[in-house]
Amino acid sequence: MNHASGTRRRPRLLVVSYLAHAVLSPRGARTQALLGALSDDWNINLVAGPATNPSSAKRGRRIRSSARSFVSAFMLDKFEPWSWRHLRSLPSADAAYLIAAPFSPLAYATRSLVRANIPYVVDVGDPWVLTADVPEVRGLAFRRALHAEFRTWQHAVGGVLTTGAQASALAEHFPQLPLLVRPNGAWPGGKLPGPPSQPDSQRLLIGHFGNIYNVRVDIAPLLDSLALSGLWETVELHQYGRDWANALARVRAARVVWHEPLRWNDLLGKATGLDAALVIGNRDRKQLPSKAVDYLTVPIPRIAVTRSKCGDALLEYLAGKPGWLVLAPDARDAAYRVREHVARPWSMEELALPASERWDIVARVVAGFVRDRLLGEVPLRST
Repeated sequence: MNHASGTRRRPRLLVVSYLAHAVLSPRGARTQALLGALSDDWNINLVAGPATNPSSAKRGRRIRSSARSFVSAFMLDKFEPWSWRHLRSLPSADAAYLIAAPFSPLAYATRSLVRANIPYVVDVGDPWVLTADVPEVRGLAFRRALHAEFRTWQHAVGGVLTTGAQASALAEHFPQLPLLVRPNGAWPGGKLPGPPSQPDSQRLLIGHFGNIYNVRVDIAPLLDSLALSGLWETVELHQYGRDWANALARVRAARVVWHEPLRWNDLLGKATGLDAALVIGNRDRKQLPSKAVDYLTVPIPRIAVTRSKCGDALLEYLAGKPGWLVLAPDARDAAYRVREHVARPWSMEELALPASERWDIVARVVAGFVRDRLLGEVPLRST
């Protein structure tokens, strides 16, 4: 008699995340944090794209105009050739967890999973095409993406989204699909150097940490209005990262000081010499800038710029969190509100990362949802 015949094995979870090894990208950080929590219930098999340096995922913006036009007109995204090569067949698994963006890995993984009758949960950080205000693809690429996304959600047993606005938009198409809303988490930045120093009344120093893309709202009018207010002799934006949208070229009255991108923990030390940190909201109100979560670890006051007053993901996420001033890019009283905000004596407790936003807490919430949605679908065969 085989006494092990009643032993139940740990189920196998296939995790598909193209950017899993790009740990400085939002989806890479999310993948790495979730892998540890998911491994409590599953044996994990990760399928990921090649390891890259922090900026390589965005370098496609520098390809020739003709190549960009081809991608936007015919392909799901520039990662589709990789997805076609690697995801037409997948390793054997009991269930799967799919993390995007990019989205072509979802499209090709879904085909394989549905064919093999493997249940899966989808984790999406940004709207794809079905719920996007302005889809990034057009023509045949749009029709292909729309078909691929509909099929992806149609066969999913659950979805994880980063904003309530995304969940509401998706629920209009799939009202029976169980959804969890859970943005990224952040790790505390270590011992903070102490309370922010009192600002220089003659200069306003603002820091933006990260690249600027064309999906962001235009901050040039706000920066110029601060500089022209007469409340400071100088207004400087210290930009740590690239400006892919060329947005800062439109700044006339304020001064832009350029810095090379730095790792987040290194940025925390630089931040102590600034008066405030700036988060730039997205044009699509359903999107939450991923850096908004990381900014909860910056030991100085924070300013968020968003043009929506209702249903805005950034506005909703920051509600009830201290240390933040939310402004419209064309707010007439912006200068006076900024001066009052940075002059306030903020305590380290007020500026500290809330416990609910720590990665270990966030990962456990997501892993619990995945467990609830997938383990009931997995036939736990005896060995």
